[in-house]
Amino acid sequence: MRTYTCCSRTADGNAEGCTRGPHVFYETDPSSLHARHPFSETSPMTSTALDVAALDCEMVYTTGGFRIARVSVVNASGECVFDEFIKMDDDVEVVCVIPILKHILGVTHVEGLRLNRDLNSRFSGIHSEEYAARAILSLESVQRALARLIGAATILIGHALDNDLRALRLVHRRVVDTAVLFPHSRGPPYRRALRDL
Repeated sequence: MRTYTCCSRTADGNAEGCTRGPHVFYETDPSSLHARHPFSETSPMTSTALDVAALDCEMVYTTGGFRIARVSVVNASGECVFDEFIKMDDDVEVVCVIPILKHILGVTHVEGLRLNRDLNSRFSGIHSEEYAARAILSLESVQRALARLIGAATILIGHALDNDLRALRLVHRRVVDTAVLFPHSRGPPYRRALRDL
C-alpha cells in the first residue's frame, strides 16, 4: 500500500486530506502508472528518428505524485531538437511542498526557496511564469512528438534514464545511462548526482 511521504499516512481511500497540505508522494508501481497513462514501446526507426539522442526530463511535485513538467532532447551534435513543457492532467495541480517541509523540519525559513507552486525550480530551472505560459501539450502529445525522434534503434543517452522513461511511460531498450556507468561508491540504491560526474 502506498504511503504519503508528506505525512506518513497510507493511501487507503480515505477522503480526508493531508494535515500538512496536499499529499505529496512518489509513485513507482508500474501497474498504477500504466493505469493513469499507458506505457508504450518505441516503434521501429522512421526517417525522422535520430541515431543518437540525449534525453532529460524535469519533474515537479503535484497532487498526482511526482510528475514530468519538461522534456528536452538533443541530437548527436548537441543541438536541442525538442524542448517542451507538459501540462498537468485536469485533476492534478502543482503543489508547494515548502510549507510541508518547514512544518516537518520545524523551521521558519528555508534559504533560497520561494513559497509558491513548487516547480522544483532549484533543480529543474522551471519557474511559475514560464510554466504557465508554455505548458500547453499533454503527455500524450509529447509522446507522439518523441516517437518521431526516438525509434527503437535510437541510442538514448541520459542520467538515471529509468526515471525519465517511467515518467514518459516509454519502454526503450538501447540506453547509455551515466547513473549506471558511474555508480555510487556505496552501491545501489544510491546514485551519484549528475553534477558530481
